[in-house]
Amino acid sequence: MNPIARNKRPEPAPLELRAAFSPETVDAEARTVELVWTTGASVRRYRWEGFSIVEYDQTLSLDDGAVLTEFLDSGRAPYLDAHNSRSNDSVLGVIEEGSVVVEDGEGRARVRFDDSELAEKRFRSVTNGILRNVSVGFKIHENAVTREADPKAGILEERTATSWEPFELSQVPIGADSGASIRAARAFAASHPQPEVSEMSDSKPEALSAEERARIEAESRAAGAKAEQARQAGIRLAARTLRLDDAPICAELLGDVEVSLDAARARLLDAAADADDASSPSSARSTVTVGREESEKRGAGIVDGLLARAFGHIRNEDGSERFPVESGSVAAEYRHRSLIDIARDCLERRGVDTRFFSTGRIADEAMRGLSVRMSPGMISTDDFPNLLADVAHKSLRMGYDTAPRTFTAWARRTTANDFKTIRRIQLSGGLALERVEEGGEFTSGGTFESQETYNLATFGRIIAITRQTLINDDLDGFSRVGQIYGAAAADLESDTVYDLITDNGNMADGTAIFHADHSNLAALAGAPTAARIAEGREAMRLQTDLDDERLLNLAPKFLVFPAALELVMDQELGLFMPATTGEVTPQWIRALTPIAEPRLDAASDEEWYMFAEPSRVDTVEYAYLSGEEGVQMSTRAGFEVDGVEVKARLDFGAGVIDHRGMFKNDGA
Repeated sequence: MNPIARNKRPEPAPLELRAAFSPETVDAEARTVELVWTTGASVRRYRWEGFSIVEYDQTLSLDDGAVLTEFLDSGRAPYLDAHNSRSNDSVLGVIEEGSVVVEDGEGRARVRFDDSELAEKRFRSVTNGILRNVSVGFKIHENAVTREADPKAGILEERTATSWEPFELSQVPIGADSGASIRAARAFAASHPQPEVSEMSDSKPEALSAEERARIEAESRAAGAKAEQARQAGIRLAARTLRLDDAPICAELLGDVEVSLDAARARLLDAAADADDASSPSSARSTVTVGREESEKRGAGIVDGLLARAFGHIRNEDGSERFPVESGSVAAEYRHRSLIDIARDCLERRGVDTRFFSTGRIADEAMRGLSVRMSPGMISTDDFPNLLADVAHKSLRMGYDTAPRTFTAWARRTTANDFKTIRRIQLSGGLALERVEEGGEFTSGGTFESQETYNLATFGRIIAITRQTLINDDLDGFSRVGQIYGAAAADLESDTVYDLITDNGNMADGTAIFHADHSNLAALAGAPTAARIAEGREAMRLQTDLDDERLLNLAPKFLVFPAALELVMDQELGLFMPATTGEVTPQWIRALTPIAEPRLDAASDEEWYMFAEPSRVDTVEYAYLSGEEGVQMSTRAGFEVDGVEVKARLDFGAGVIDHRGMFKNDGA
């Protein structure tokens, strides 16, 4: 197939491509090489006129002021592998700042190669004289006709870029400008001319045959007719949305083939805003909100409808629906519609004619979308992948928020700015105030300190929303998975904190958290009774600071126990009517907050704990990354899956800070 027919573009891309190397200029230590990136050579190109292709010669002027090299010479311009600007991995190096020169009919520069695997491979090929050709990616700002076409004489029109700007240089197998190369290769290039190549012509510079031209023009007319049909469908949809389908401007735009769809939409928005201002002079609404705001509201309504469909069975504690839908609302309109039907609706609101689309084609086009955002914000019907991602995000957050986490009551929450080791220092000792006699001096107090450390860690999984999800209308599938992942994130936090307690690891002083030396382990183990709870309270009240001088007078606030002891604890805390007056549980025990935690059963179904109020003394501290508290979500267009990937991420850590606000009894 001819390369022109394959590309089918009415105009050259904004960045045009052309550009040479000298193995003799290679500096292996600095990893640099000098090159010629343009000689202004003429290159055969093509453009559209109506539905026909016209050939012409494009030349680059090297006159003073014609080449805008500010960016290329800034030290930020990349040296790419074959003009691949879609990936950072394809950056081979950088054009060194201050090395760009345009003089004597050529542009020269010095490139410094990176040490990545691909860059190293290309650098070896340059050093060995294998790869010698260079191409420049540029944008034309002003283009003048410097030679008129004469079809009878076989002379093509020539256009010369009198103002153009290079943005990148690339290592290529064959370059459009035969003089552009590694500098030592100039003589070789002069004696062995290479075929000129342009972005649209690939490597076929010869004139097109009559048969090829006829075929290309036929394909062009068909493509043009299809493009015009799509343009008019988009204009009609935009006009109908803005209530301008009967206005004169709609007919004007439909008849003017020179007006693109984007330009037509902009003019329709302006017309709608003018009409709105005329009917309401005091209105301050901007032209942007006329159409986009309606689309964003509809997008939010679609998300609400999908959530109501997925979680309509879930109720709040008061019996109300978790995701209520008002009658007549946008959410009500979409609540019972299939995913593929909603996808079709979103495509048509974007101006895509889906009348002859198969179900698979609708899924493909919808999942491609316009963009996949990496940050929260208003989502419109233009962004169908984001609508589904938002549903997944809300289900993820719902699972996270509703999962029980008992440690949050008795542990201390904080945030960390990074993933470096978190150090917590306890200071005490020698800080008691002493009497100062008249004219006397204040004395300095000594301090004792104990340092505990812990780190944040990152946890995460990816949820895939595929085209099969749309075709199978599997809304419950990915929304339920999101809910499960959210609950799993909350469970991970609980596991992390309670593992610290049940593992009973050593603290900075080399002693286990719960130990007789810390005075926080019951000497006589036994089942929880009022007497044993009172023994634990006494031990906590008698805890002293690090120099063993100042009494801390701590009191238990939380009674934490395995699920196996829940009934026993209920009885000890006075939740049941005592048989006799003598069995009445003291008020201070009934004031304790009971916390049944089934994670403790795995380690022991008999051990129980008491914790002081976290604002009174540090016990266990848990932390999130600052600004990203709780489970977070980001999305991207699927790479390994055909759809959208939703990544759930949790940055979390926990550590024991001080043993003195905790007490343990090993149980019966």
